[in-house]
Amino acid sequence: AYLEGCALPGEEVTKYRTPLGDLPLALDTLAELRKTNQFSALPMDVDEAEHSIEMQLPFLALLLHSPKMAATLVPMLVGQVDAKSEAHYGRLLAPLLMREGTVFVIS
Repeated sequence: AYLEGCALPGEEVTKYRTPLGDLPLALDTLAELRKTNQFSALPMDVDEAEHSIEMQLPFLALLLHSPKMAATLVPMLVGQVDAKSEAHYGRLLAPLLMREGTVFVIS
């Protein structure tokens, strides 16, 4: 599916299920990003068909279920962006990327 800019999972998505257990999403961080109105809502059918994150989730489950690495996810799908948009999203995300306990998965 064609996407202009970046998208986040819909508000109804609170976790991703994997064969190795559920991965909770960073709901506060996602809400903060949604409030900027700079991200599209990723429809469930597109989210489910997005294979690059689907292939990463079991590995993330293995990592994030270890006692040393408890974290929540911020999944993001990047579509068509130009250099100006990349810089804009970079400025929005930069302060959030340093949050402990949050893992961004950008595909």
